[in-house]
Amino acid sequence: MDNDKDARMPTGEFAMQLIASESFEDFFSENIEQMQPQNLRQYLGELCSSRGISPNKLMQDVDIDRNYGHKILSGNRTPTREYVLRMALGLELTIDECRKLLSISGNSQLYPRIPRDAAILYCLHHKFGYLATQEKLHEWGMTVLSGSHRYQDEHLT
Repeated sequence: MDNDKDARMPTGEFAMQLIASESFEDFFSENIEQMQPQNLRQYLGELCSSRGISPNKLMQDVDIDRNYGHKILSGNRTPTREYVLRMALGLELTIDECRKLLSISGNSQLYPRIPRDAAILYCLHHKFGYLATQEKLHEWGMTVLSGSHRYQDEHLT
């Protein structure tokens, strides 16, 4: 494994070096590995490992269908924003980790001026977890994270 790929330069520093560069072509050829997006499967694996949970257990905990979860974990399926948010909440990610997960998965970021996004940001920051966030979204009159029919049937009726 190439450790240089894993040791990414902070984005702010990277951007400053890009702007200061005399030649985009030189900068690009010297830093191509820094520009490559991290693999979703790899990043999810790192997050799960750092929190002591298996990826399969995470999928179960956030009520993602086993087959769909397997496709996400194998790299054969790109999860929707809703599924990424469910995983982020299940892992109790920081806001920055959630942003990175959304970015790597090709999904839009949470925007604090959108009420539901603001509520999810609040829940992430306060480490509410998946089920508590679903309860809070319902309590606040907002749409719960989709796909959780079992959750809705058991907890919201």
